[in-house]
Amino acid sequence: KGPMIVERAGHRIHLNRACLRILMCLMDASPNVVTRQELETLLWGDEPPDSDALRSHIYQLRSRIDKPFKTPLIHTVHGIGFQIKLPDDL
Repeated sequence: KGPMIVERAGHRIHLNRACLRILMCLMDASPNVVTRQELETLLWGDEPPDSDALRSHIYQLRSRIDKPFKTPLIHTVHGIGFQIKLPDDL
């Protein structure tokens, strides 16, 4: 089971299974916020690993989905979780 492929602006982006699951969850909820706890439960059920594991997946997802592009889509809502949305001015 190799990497999964998504596209943004015609560019193919390879994601591992965890990043794809996070992305799909954020997209399904958009523009609402998904809590850290919801994402941890999605990935690991009732036994999440240490807190750096989710942070690592979010970092990896952002580096592939947002970094190559001018407009970021993944936003941190401090103290709550994450969301995908376009800036209000687009």
